[in-house]
Amino acid sequence: MNMREKCRQTAVYWEVLGADGRGSWSFDIPVEVKCRWDNTAVEYKDTNGEIKISTAVVLLASDTVLLGGYLYLGTLSDCDNAADPTTLADARPIMQVQSVPVISNRQTIVKAIL
Repeated sequence: MNMREKCRQTAVYWEVLGADGRGSWSFDIPVEVKCRWDNTAVEYKDTNGEIKISTAVVLLASDTVLLGGYLYLGTLSDCDNAADPTTLADARPIMQVQSVPVISNRQTIVKAIL
């Protein structure tokens, strides 16, 4: 299975850089990534071990995303190249990241739980 062929949607990803010292977060420059976005509810454990329900699962072919970053389904122009994803109603925080190599070990599938 070639995940690159399955990832036909575009999302915008913001990597979280850390606290900005004013009670908010600072983010890296947003970038577009190819994905398969599925608005589905799945159970996952948060960093405290509590069971939560996701709002979406996003599959990415080899693009690395980090816990705490944000994803937005659409392009940079759709979100006006926003520097802060928390200002966008449809940008969602990444709550869990799973990285699984494909059996051939030539490709890694990254699953972002939102």
